[in-house]
Amino acid sequence: MDIVTYDLKANRDNSNKFYNDISIFTDEVVNTIDINSSRIIEDYMSFVKKMGYEKLRGRNEYLLEFLMLGVLWNNYILNAQKLDDVPEHMLTGLVSLRKVGGFTKIIADFLRGIFSTAFLM
Repeated sequence: MDIVTYDLKANRDNSNKFYNDISIFTDEVVNTIDINSSRIIEDYMSFVKKMGYEKLRGRNEYLLEFLMLGVLWNNYILNAQKLDDVPEHMLTGLVSLRKVGGFTKIIADFLRGIFSTAFLM
């Protein structure tokens, strides 16, 4: 017997309705974020451009990052606030190491990912 964890067709011939529904939902979410957070997104995009941290990406990418930041904040802020001193100093130290750049930044990001998962989840 095949185990199916999900079915995008939902007893239909194809998955077109699923993808249409996702498209509608995505448009609604992006539009809502854009309306409610337009100024923040514009300010951040201006900051990125002015500082030259990266080539400016599309507005929707920044909207998605804003959404993800909010979701992660809601899920993990209480854990972050309860961190003991040692894990807190480790994570903030790794953030400081990122500023060195190059290979150091790569290693700091790798370790930050591991420790963030261990300490915040």
